[in-house]
Amino acid sequence: MKLVLGHADLLAKDNRIKHLFNPAPIEEIRERKPYRKFCIYTEAEGYLIQDIIGLQPQREILPIIYWKDNERTSQSLFEEFTRIGYNITKKDILKAIYIADKKSY
Repeated sequence: MKLVLGHADLLAKDNRIKHLFNPAPIEEIRERKPYRKFCIYTEAEGYLIQDIIGLQPQREILPIIYWKDNERTSQSLFEEFTRIGYNITKKDILKAIYIADKKSY
């Protein structure tokens, strides 16, 4: 957590950086045991950054990443981008996820 806070503080002080992107990969659904895997620390990380270094909520993008569920991930990204004032369609987000997934294999 110290490392995350140090990086966030450094980035937040740089006037060239408009937003910090801090996704929370909360859950992974697997076909074998353990069927669900998640990390409680990543769920709260973005809010701790806001609280500890005083980062304004509109400067941080906090989507939830659902591994292997592009629909839920794209909805979370869409809600975050809308919250901070960006007009990015869910269709464009899904397309970007598809392209990223395709290039990762």
